[in-house]
Amino acid sequence: KYAVIPIKIKNTSGFKLNSVPGNSTEVQLSYHIYDEKGNLILWDGSRTRFETDIGNESVQGLVFNNDLKRGKYILELDIVTENVRWWNIKSKVKLVVQ
Repeated sequence: KYAVIPIKIKNTSGFKLNSVPGNSTEVQLSYHIYDEKGNLILWDGSRTRFETDIGNESVQGLVFNNDLKRGKYILELDIVTENVRWWNIKSKVKLVVQ
């Protein structure tokens, strides 16, 4: 089971986020999942590569692996530079699994 969730990304870094990794470390979309009370369920969500380069802004599809039981959750979107760091962008959305 999986879903693709459209995500609007506003890039304020001043640098283009590349869809194809170059010599630098790869940057991808990912997520964390919390229950509706804010307790962590999953820290290291699946990775989604950017569909296009992101200059100022872009809408990208986030591939979300849905192995959750029915209920209400909090999906915290984030960007990760593999083997370096999570960006900690603190973008949260409510997620209802039916």
